[in-house]
Amino acid sequence: MCTGDGESRRCFEYTEKGWIAYDGEGNKIASSAEIQEHLDQGNRLEAVMLILQALGFTIDSYNDVSTEDAPDGSIKVIINDTEITIKLGGTHETKPTTKGSVDYPWVEGEAFSIHIYDPAFTSVNQLFHVVGHEMQHAKHYAKGGKFWDWFHQYGGGPQGRYLAKELSEMYAWQWNMKYYNVAPFEGGIFEFLSMWNKAYKSFLGYFG
Repeated sequence: MCTGDGESRRCFEYTEKGWIAYDGEGNKIASSAEIQEHLDQGNRLEAVMLILQALGFTIDSYNDVSTEDAPDGSIKVIINDTEITIKLGGTHETKPTTKGSVDYPWVEGEAFSIHIYDPAFTSVNQLFHVVGHEMQHAKHYAKGGKFWDWFHQYGGGPQGRYLAKELSEMYAWQWNMKYYNVAPFEGGIFEFLSMWNKAYKSFLGYFG
């Protein structure tokens, strides 16, 4: 399975020992086995950086200093001149089972943050899907991303923002379903289908 073009092109091979990611020239980027080793050692920062690289993202910088909102460090990625900070660890303020979230920007091109919470780190493949899902949102919300097209298409303001968010969710869950055979985990496909359906109903429900 191959996706992307140029430097961001990635090909995934699934083996008995898990998945291996290669760049467009066939060079190995990362494997689930390597990422598992980092998780076993408690090195969440390295694990997430490898997943980001496996998915074709370029890391601008990282910080391994523990902070209140990023106990396991943070990673900076630039997409279309938009600065995105990925904060690792901790739990969501009101929903402790939440695996990931986005602090959505209010202005196109504005810097924003993504959170990858403790529940995402239960397995390599689940972490792969959480990081990949949130990074689909990152691409949508970055400057020139699909979110802003949808936002204007549906009239802007609260309505445009609400509907664009739901469309972003639908596309992100579709990404999870596409990559399920690369990184399967128990109950994953049912979770993805259920969450896609929830976003779809929420989108349609806005129109009554």
